[in-house]
Formats: sequence, structure tokens, C-alpha cells
Amino acid sequence: MMDKFVQADQYIDSYLSESIAALRAVETVAPVLNEMSQRIANAIRTDNTVFLCGNGGSYAMAQHFAAELSVRFELDRPSFRAHTLGTDGVVLTAMSNDYAFEQVFSRSLSAIGKAGDILLAMSTSGTSANVLNALERAQEMGITRLGFTGEQGTSFVGHCDVTFCAPSRRTAFVQEAHLIGLHAICARLDVEFSKPET
Repeated sequence: MMDKFVQADQYIDSYLSESIAALRAVETVAPVLNEMSQRIANAIRTDNTVFLCGNGGSYAMAQHFAAELSVRFELDRPSFRAHTLGTDGVVLTAMSNDYAFEQVFSRSLSAIGKAGDILLAMSTSGTSANVLNALERAQEMGITRLGFTGEQGTSFVGHCDVTFCAPSRRTAFVQEAHLIGLHAICARLDVEFSKPET
């Protein structure tokens, strides 16, 4: 029994080492995060909305990012327009039932999005049909498409105007990198829009 615990303990050390290595590599995509930040800032200045979508852990992260934008991150600054697609359970289930789950994000975007808005789409695999459909609809509507995926999401890149590819193929590490990327964007927006101290 003791050997099993020792192995588990060693596995945690290995897991943390791999995770930290993946996160260190995020520094290499700082220019991408800067470009995303600038596009979001431009949309904010023209009173446009940042829409978000994703599945599972990415969906939770999308909601988290929307809250950071509409409430605050670290500094006191104006509230930004941000909305995670699919948060209304009635709409989500009606669309899934009457159409298909693959259309839940794209149909919602059709109803409330407009040219000049931003769609920040998250898919660790880069193959989520409902996310890809939302990106296609965004292009048709003149909505800027920002994508978050992992190393395996090579085809996903072609559906986005700017893409953050987390430097890993492991889902957990991709999600961890995405969170750091989203927080980095929040930090830059804080600096750009924070209220001066009086």
C-alpha cells in the first residue's frame, strides 16, 4: 500500500513540472494576447459587445472572463459589455430540441450579435461543432473572431482572425494556459481603461 502512495506522490511532482513547463511557454504567445487585447479594447470604445462560447471547462472559463469584463478584474474601471452565449437554460434547451446542439451558439449570436462585436470562442480540441458553427456565423455577420485552442487545434486557426494556441496537447494544461491568457488580457484592459486616482 505504501508503494502506491509513493507513486502517487511522485506523479503529482511530475504533473506539476509538466504544467509549469507548459505555462512558461505561454510567454512566447504574448504578441497574440496583445493583439486580442487591442481588438477587444477597440470594440469596447465603440460600445460593442464581447460574446463568448465554449463547452465544459471552456464554458466555465468563458463565463469567468465575461464576469471579469462586466464587473472588474483588479482595478476600478468602467464595466464592459460581455455575454456568454448559452447561459439561458430555456433558450439553450429550446434550441437544442428544435434545431440541434451544434447550433446553440450560432443561433444565439444571430439573435443578439452585430457587426463590430467580438466573439471569443474556446475549444481545447479545436473540433467542437457548436463553437465552429458560431465562428462561421460570426464571419458572416462581420464579428471579429478570437479563438483559444491547444496545439491539436490546427484547423480551428483557420476559423479565427486571431488565435491563441496553448503550447500543449493535454486538456488540463491547455485550460490552465487559457486562464493565464485571459487574465493577461484583463490586466491590459485594466491599465487602458482604469480610472485615474483622485
